[in-house]
Amino acid sequence: MYDVIVVGAGPAGCYSAYLCAKAGLETLLLEKDRLPRRKCCAGGVLERAARKLDFPIPGEVVEREVHGAVVCVGGHRHELRFGERVAFTVRRERFDAFLARKAEERGATLVEGARVERASERSDHVEVAVGPRIHQARCLVLADGVGSRLAGPLLGPYAQERFAAGMSYNLGLEGQPDDLMEFHFYPQGEGRSPPRYGYGWMFPTDHGANIGAGGLGFDRAFIVSEAERIEASCSSRFGKVTWREELAGHPLPLYVRRRLHSPRTMAVGDSGGLANPITGEGMSYAFASALLAAEAAAGVCAGDASATELYERRCRDSIVRDLDAARYVERAVRALLTPLDLDRFFDAFCSSEELCSACLGIVRDESDWRLLLRRALPRMPWLYFRSL
Repeated sequence: MYDVIVVGAGPAGCYSAYLCAKAGLETLLLEKDRLPRRKCCAGGVLERAARKLDFPIPGEVVEREVHGAVVCVGGHRHELRFGERVAFTVRRERFDAFLARKAEERGATLVEGARVERASERSDHVEVAVGPRIHQARCLVLADGVGSRLAGPLLGPYAQERFAAGMSYNLGLEGQPDDLMEFHFYPQGEGRSPPRYGYGWMFPTDHGANIGAGGLGFDRAFIVSEAERIEASCSSRFGKVTWREELAGHPLPLYVRRRLHSPRTMAVGDSGGLANPITGEGMSYAFASALLAAEAAAGVCAGDASATELYERRCRDSIVRDLDAARYVERAVRALLTPLDLDRFFDAFCSSEELCSACLGIVRDESDWRLLLRRALPRMPWLYFRSL
């Protein structure tokens, strides 16, 4: 009988296990693959995510430090340099393995190659089946990703049409890319209303880059062509491609699950649909939900029958409100995009000191998307007429 079983050794699961073990709870961390394993991800870690951890990320795990961003529309580039580190990039296979080892160092038991076949909840414990073995615990943390097979039976269904698609790969380059994250927005089709939303990216790594593209309403051929276009841009600026991974794909949650808890189960990170609907960023919400889940798990083990309900309420009051604000911004922008010149829109946005400072506050974890929403709404008419 464990105190806590955590399913999934991604960022949300590893940090949940780390915090539970740190609190003195007997913790079992189950991962279906062998670490390190490849994960389809852009590999960007914002400062707001890193600041939620109570340990530093060592230099050997960090690929590149990032000091700004570039918004690319057609052939135009809009640069935002902040004069300080706002993010860093990682290779997810190394990053996840590092987080798993941190959980082990704190006392969590990590079992790799443990594919969970089913999980059930009893009045006083949960049961998790891995092959013929049944593990028991007082509570369960689901961190097995957006495609969680366990969350449905325990927490209710998650609408499949609420996924976006993302595809990415890492490559090597002869030269060193700039210390900027690039976001390549797609040109809008004539008369499309509402416009499809998505973008491609280039995140710098150590003498290479993570390149990808994604969004809602795009087929695989379009995403692949956008990634190839960004790769061609990189090779023209930073030298020939020296090696390249296979393109990998992954769904991205667009909406939060209707339920994040049952009496003894909690969903964290992507398993709960906790990802930003504009950027697709989920690391911040993974670590934030892990902290709340670990505190609730300690409550369950202490006999507090309302602990997981409190977890959901705290998630809704903080994480979900932030995501809702981001969703309102995304809807407002999409509603405005059809008649607008996208290049002029981003030129106007990047020229606004108030909007840029709100974005910097988000990535530094000094504010959230609600502040950007409050600043953006009264400026929508100005953005609209500047972008015609």
